[in-house]
This record gives sequence, C-alpha cells and structure tokens, in this order.
Amino acid sequence: MGRALHFFVRQCGGVLVVLAALWMAGCGGGATSTGGGNNGGGNAGGGTGSPNITVSVSPKLAAIAASTQTQQYTAAVTEDPKNLGVTWSVDTVKGGNATVGSISNSGVYTPPASGGSHTVTATSVANTSKSASVTVVVSDLSGVLSWHNNLARDGSNTHEFALTKSNVTSATFGKLFSCAVDGVVYAQPLWIPGVTVNGTKHNAVLVATAHDSVYAFDADQSPCVTLWHANLIDSAHGATSGETTVPNGDVGGSTDIQPEIGIIGTPVISQSLNTLYAVTKSEGPSGTFHQRLHALDLSTGNEKSGSPANVSASVTGDGYDSSGSTVTFNSRTHHQRTGLALVNGVVYATWASHGDIDPYHGWVIGYDATSLAPVTTYNLTANGSRGGESG
Repeated sequence: MGRALHFFVRQCGGVLVVLAALWMAGCGGGATSTGGGNNGGGNAGGGTGSPNITVSVSPKLAAIAASTQTQQYTAAVTEDPKNLGVTWSVDTVKGGNATVGSISNSGVYTPPASGGSHTVTATSVANTSKSASVTVVVSDLSGVLSWHNNLARDGSNTHEFALTKSNVTSATFGKLFSCAVDGVVYAQPLWIPGVTVNGTKHNAVLVATAHDSVYAFDADQSPCVTLWHANLIDSAHGATSGETTVPNGDVGGSTDIQPEIGIIGTPVISQSLNTLYAVTKSEGPSGTFHQRLHALDLSTGNEKSGSPANVSASVTGDGYDSSGSTVTFNSRTHHQRTGLALVNGVVYATWASHGDIDPYHGWVIGYDATSLAPVTTYNLTANGSRGGESG
C-alpha cells in the first residue's frame, strides 16, 4: 500500500501525522552576533582585540531528551586572525556543569537529568566581547507510552519546556521527514526515549498499522531511519499460514474502518519491561478469525516469552448469543478500537462492535504483563445484548 507517514503535529482520519521532534533542530541557520565594540588594544590571545570578528552558532534551536541524547554545536568565527576559535559555556558557566548540562571543547552538549531550557554560548577567544548564544531545551518526559499520554487520557504533557505560542511558527516548527508504512494508521503513534537497538540508543516513534504491522522509527534522523519492522501475522509472530488482515466487509457489514482491519486500538508500552503490547485481528485460512495480544521487545520487534496470547474468553450468562448458559467471545464481530491500558502490571484491552453488527457485547479482559496469562474478564451484558458500540 505504501502510504506516507508524516512526522508533524496531528493525526486525522486514519492517516498518520505525528510530531517527531519539538524543533526543526539543525535545519539551517544559526545564532549570530557581531556586537561588542572595540576600543583598541587587546591582543590575539583574548580581550577585545580583532574588532571585525563575528561569531555564529548552529543549530539555533534544539530539543533533546535528558540522559539519552547529546547535541553537537558548531561555531563559525570570521576575521579570526589566528584561528583561535571559541570557548563554550552553558547558562554563563564555562563548560557547564551537572545542573545545567556540560559542553565539551568541541561543542558537544550533554544535558542534565532534569528538564528545562538552557542557553549555550560560544565566545571568541581572540575577542571575548564577541559571542553568540542559542537555546537548547531538555525534555525529561519519560515517553508517550499510551493513548493520550496517561491513564486519565487527557493528552497533557506536563514536561513541555520547548513549545510556546510565540515559537510555534513556520520557521521553527513543522514537518521534518516522512516514513513509508504498509497500511492506514488508526492507532496513535507512541514515543519513547533511549531504546537500545543494535547496541545504540535511539529515541523511537512506534507506529501500528491496520495491516497488522508495527514499525519503530528513529525519531531524530532525517531522512527516515527504520529501526525495525514487525509483521504480526507471519509465523514468527504466532500466525498460521495463509492468514491475512480482515477485509472491511468480512465482519458482517460495512464499518468505518477502511479498507482492512488489523491493529486498530493504540498499543501501550511498558518502559520497565522494554515491551510494546498490541492487539491484532486477522482472518484465515478458511474464514476463521483470530485476535491476539502481542508483547514485542522494543529493541527488536520480536515476541517476548509467552507471546502472543490468543484472545478468548467466556462467561456465564443467558445473553442473546449464549449457548448452554455460556457467552463466548466472538473474534469476528468484536472490535478492539480503544487504546490499551497498563495498570499495576496488568494490560487491559476492551472490545465492542463493528458498526453495531450483531452479535456483540462489551468485553474487558486483563492480561498479566509478563506472562500474558488472562487475570480478569468482564462482560457488560452477559445476560443481555449489545453492551458496547464502536466504529
């Protein structure tokens, strides 16, 4: 299918539009200073000599994750008679420190463990009255690990230190790059800092598609860098030969999920277990339907031990599709649309209908995050019908 995944600012109608970085870091331009007069005197080793010197620093805007990233700065000095270069400081502290972040003689900034905004300054050695300063924003956000950021589902980011009404402009904020994916994206992309892939740490964007795929993209590299891609209906991920995603019409009628049904609900991430959880839907062979809970290693996309778990459940009841006083989960008609939740070591998933196509109930099933063993099951209408509605 080859759709484009745009790293930008919003998600709309199944086409992914997602923020990959807070700033257009390193995208041209730098902070430049030509100020600082000269009253004569001085020397090429410091002071106020060389009055025509100018200093510039790039990138002028940068946002990095605390403890997982560094930022390379470059200083350009014109009219430096002996090419003496610059000295670096952070928040006026020469070389910085553990509180504000440190910067090496070569301009590599290492952030502190806490979030905040800091000023990096390059000062001419030949004329210390000439300097240039830029802003670096350090985010200590642990990650966007679930739908709308947290269990309250309020979408808030209480660790936002970069974006303001004044700096979200076409000059400093926008699309950085695109990545190709294999299907429509209904699930919210997730972001996690410091994932180790092949021995190197990356900030990663995790994207699930309706084609039953999960991608891990490097959140900071342009052009797009794919860290790994997992097709969750192949044999390595628990599927049988001949399985496909579910064509829209095969659930019993038309729904608003087009043109295929695979991973629709937003996955959830356990940072401590280095695991992403996602529910897939597939069909085949011979018209059989499957739903599975997957636990993927964030470093590789491989299944964790005990994964995937087949979604199956039954409860006692005399609901309209019961048999022998038992209501059984129907993999064909039940729709996993809502975002998964991780609470106290339990992964919760919920199901309702595909466009009110019978039979359906509202199901809630909780799975142990380590073993994927089911630990709780609830059916809203075990003695009735139509306990949940969704698209």
